Amino acid sequence: MVNIEDAPVGKLPKIENEGVSNLLMEEILQMVMQLPSRMRSVFNLHVIDGYKHQEISEQLNISVGTSKFHLHQAKLKLQEMIELQDKTEQPKK
Repeated sequence: MVNIEDAPVGKLPKIENEGVSNLLMEEILQMVMQLPSRMRSVFNLHVIDGYKHQEISEQLNISVGTSKFHLHQAKLKLQEMIELQDKTEQPKK
């Protein structure tokens, strides 16, 4: 398992999102580090390391469904963080 802080930037997935494009990679990595431990572990294994849910379930001793649930929750939480960050950085009209 690769720690998100140690992951080479080239291994990180390309993110297609207008809000994300305004963020620095360091900010995104900090958001990932704020995820609860199990969510962060599943996210790192799936997104960064490229493991399949079956492999993650075996490594973390959880069901495949639980792995998928944690990944989904991690993505939702990151999306919320990105949207909040984007709103706080937008200039007021």
